[in-house]
Amino acid sequence: MSFFDIFAKKPTESKTTYTLRAELHPYRIPANTSDFVDLEISVSNNSTESVLTSILINVPRGLGFEQSAISQKKEMHLGQMEPKTVKQFKLRIYGTIRTQKGMYPVSIYALSHYQDYSHMLNEVKKTVELRVD
Repeated sequence: MSFFDIFAKKPTESKTTYTLRAELHPYRIPANTSDFVDLEISVSNNSTESVLTSILINVPRGLGFEQSAISQKKEMHLGQMEPKTVKQFKLRIYGTIRTQKGMYPVSIYALSHYQDYSHMLNEVKKTVELRVD
């Protein structure tokens, strides 16, 4: 064992699993109009220990989290989630006059952290499709 092995990152075994549910209401929005859909997200901690949790949501260009659709990423810090707890929340995804017809993937990540939010331990991803007519 060398001197630098002391400071190296040690592999950890993560048993953190999440159940991630996401629904869009309504399922579609009209193209080239300023309209929105509600994204309902439900996250449950299925592990046996309390975990520092955050949610990251990515939408493609043409959609956004405010009426001008400037930001395509949103991160929400949920804090410590106790075992077997469920947290639910709702956000709005906006379309603009620049939003063209098509299927848009919305990616949702449930992230577990250790120490603080800058150190990621594990992630679970779910993608839902938003239809623009």
